[in-house]
Amino acid sequence: MTNLVRPTTRRTILQGAGLIVGAAALPGIARAAVPETVSAKLGYIALTDSAPVIIAKAKGLFAKYGMTDVSVIKQASWGG
Repeated sequence: MTNLVRPTTRRTILQGAGLIVGAAALPGIARAAVPETVSAKLGYIALTDSAPVIIAKAKGLFAKYGMTDVSVIKQASWGG
């Protein structure tokens, strides 16, 4: 007769932990498909570091990813 009990090794424990973590992550992936909010107002001042936000709005990237009501507004200063 053969022994059907598999010994508990480090590998089997790590495989089990990996399966549990993977299964726990699946519901989070499904919920991430829809953005939390679809509108935003983004203010910027005329500096080169604001270029990615301006280009993203011009190319329609916000709408592409579900944020349909995004306003990019030029401000006069940091306070303003």
